[in-house]
Amino acid sequence: MKLKNYSITRSIIIISFLLMCILTLSLIITVNRVEKQYQTLSLNMAKSYFDTIIELRKWNASHNGVYVPITEEVQPNPFLEDPLRDVETLEGIKLTKINPAYMTRLLGELAEADLDLQFHMTSLMPINPINNPDNWEREALKDFENNIGNKWETNETENGTNLRYMEPLIVEESCLECHAKQGYQIGDVRGAISINLPYGNFQRAMKSDIFRTVLIYLSFIIVMGIILIYFGRKSYFAENERKHLIHELERSNKELEHFAYVASHDLREPLRKVSAFGQLLNESLEEKINEDEKENLGFMIDGARRLQEMIDDLLSYSRLTTQAKPFQIIDLNEVINELKGNALHTEILMTGALIEVPQLLPKVYGDLIQIRQLLQNLVANGIKYQKKDVKPVITIRYIVQDSKYLKIEVEDNGIGIDEKYFEIIFIMFKRLHGRGQYEGTGLGLAICKKVVERHGGTIGMNSVVGKGSIFWFTIPLLSEK
Repeated sequence: MKLKNYSITRSIIIISFLLMCILTLSLIITVNRVEKQYQTLSLNMAKSYFDTIIELRKWNASHNGVYVPITEEVQPNPFLEDPLRDVETLEGIKLTKINPAYMTRLLGELAEADLDLQFHMTSLMPINPINNPDNWEREALKDFENNIGNKWETNETENGTNLRYMEPLIVEESCLECHAKQGYQIGDVRGAISINLPYGNFQRAMKSDIFRTVLIYLSFIIVMGIILIYFGRKSYFAENERKHLIHELERSNKELEHFAYVASHDLREPLRKVSAFGQLLNESLEEKINEDEKENLGFMIDGARRLQEMIDDLLSYSRLTTQAKPFQIIDLNEVINELKGNALHTEILMTGALIEVPQLLPKVYGDLIQIRQLLQNLVANGIKYQKKDVKPVITIRYIVQDSKYLKIEVEDNGIGIDEKYFEIIFIMFKRLHGRGQYEGTGLGLAICKKVVERHGGTIGMNSVVGKGSIFWFTIPLLSEK
C-alpha cells in the first residue's frame, strides 16, 4: 500500500511566501494611497487659494475697481487706462483706482511676505510685462486654450519643494472694459493665476505617516514570522516523525502483503493433500464406516475445500499488489466475450444466464488481468445471487461523467441487497448470507474495490430488494495521448 506523501513544512513555506507577497503588495498600495492623499490635500489647498483670489477679483470688478490712498507701497497703476484712475478727496487725500489685476499683484506681494505663498496673474498677451509667463506657464496656458481644466507639478527650488498650480481665468463681461481692445470675447481664456505653494510640510507629514505605516507592517510581519517559525519548527519535527511512521507502515504493509502471498501459496499444497486424501478415504471406507463417521469425514473434506477457496481468494487479493502488471489499452468488449467463452462459460450454461451488452463498450487503460477479474467477479455475483426459477439477466453498459471518467454499470435481476449493507459489502470477508444459501468467501467484492482504487476510480452499488442490483465503478477516460 503506497501512502500519499505530502509536506506540512512545504505548505507552511508556501503560505509564508504568499503571505509576504500579500503584505508587500498591501504595503505598496497603502503607501501609494498615503502619497495620493497628501497630494490631493495640497492640490485642494492650492485650489482654495485660487477660488479665494477669484472671489476677491469678482468683488473688485463688481465695484469697477476700488480706490485706496496713494502711498509709498501703493502707486498708481501705469497700465490702467482710465481717466478716473487718480482722484482727490475734498480733504485733499489722493486716491488711485485698484483694478482686479493690480489687486492680484498686491495680494501676491503681501502673501509672499506673510504666508510664504507666491501667486501671480500671467497671460500669453499680458498688458504688464511683469506678468509674462515662464516656459512651464506658457505650455499650461496653451493647454487651457484646449479646454484643459488645470495644470500642476512639483519642482525643486533653493528653499525646498514647491507645488505649482495653475487654473485659467475666463473672460467675463466685467473684463471687457480693460481687455476688449485686445480682441477678447466673453468665454475666452484671458490668462491664468499661477500659485506656488510650499510642499515641504506636506512631504514631512506624508513621510511621517508612511514611516508609521511601514513600522506597523514590519511589526506585523515580525510577529507573523515568529509564529510561522514556531509552527514551522514544530511541523518540521512532526513531519520527520510522520515520514518515519509512513515509511515503517509501508514497509509493514509490504511485509504483510508478502506474508499473505507466501502463506497463501504455501498453504495450498497441504490443503490439497488433506482434501484429496480425505476424498480417497471417503471412497475407500464408504462401506466400512457408519453414517455419523461419513458425515464427520464430509465435514472435514468440505472444510478443507472452503479453506482452499479462501486461500485462493487471499492469494488473488495479495497478487493485486505483489504481481501487478503494467497498464495497457484494454478493449472491454473482448474481455466480456472472453469471460462468456471461458471463465464463466460453465455458470452460464448451468443457469441459462443471459449477458447483454446493449452498446459497444469503450477501451480503457489499465491492468488487463485485474480488469478481467473485476468484471468476472461482478458478473459472477449477478449470476450467483439469482432468484429461484428466474433466469439471470446481466446487463453491462457505460456512461461518461464530467468528460473525465467512464462509469461502467453491471445490472442484474437477482435478489437485491438492503440499502443498509451498501457500504459494508465491500469489506473483506463480509458475507450477507449463510454458506448453506450461497457459496463464497466474502473476498470477491473486496478484490473489486482494490482493483478499482488502483486504477484511480471508485466503486458502489444501487439495489432494490427482490428486483436486482446495479454494481458500478468508475475509471479515468482513455485520453488521446
